[in-house]
Amino acid sequence: MSALAQHHIWTVKEYADYESHSQMRHEYVKGVVYAMTGGSPTHALIGGNIYVAFDNQLPDGPCHPYNSDLGISILAENAYTYPDVSVVCGEEFDPLFLDRLLNPVLVVEVLSRSTEDYDKTTKFNLYKAIPSLKHYLLVRQDRVHITHHTRYIDDWPAVEFTELTDEISLPDIGCSLRLADVYKRVTWPEQS
Repeated sequence: MSALAQHHIWTVKEYADYESHSQMRHEYVKGVVYAMTGGSPTHALIGGNIYVAFDNQLPDGPCHPYNSDLGISILAENAYTYPDVSVVCGEEFDPLFLDRLLNPVLVVEVLSRSTEDYDKTTKFNLYKAIPSLKHYLLVRQDRVHITHHTRYIDDWPAVEFTELTDEISLPDIGCSLRLADVYKRVTWPEQS
């Protein structure tokens, strides 16, 4: 993940114009635009597995998942992101960016070496400003490991899940997430 034109502070309008004509996606954080690099096959598989797991459990209710094609507008932080998966219960879209949600209840980021620190700190702090957000999941792709942050008043305690038999309860969206589903068909090199 790298910043474009590091000495230029972008306006939201400049970003919107640039993003509408770009072949790749970019995130915007307080005047800085970051190119979103392509993910690994494992990253894509895990993100797809999570989307399918939610889609299978939320077929007709008020909540449903979106993949990384749909962005999030974080107006209070002047930021625009593309999470790997989000779940919303009654969409509210940004009038400036019709492909950006304002009110996700759950956001998932699949960690990669180039974005792990950003996802755990900067992006997490941005997401905390979304009033509707209740759950933030950080999913490792190099081993079985999910960190689940849940909003509790003004705190975000974390619970770690590290076994394929683990299941994460998500009552705010009316379903759960089994780690066996998240890591379905994922293989890692043999460890010596």
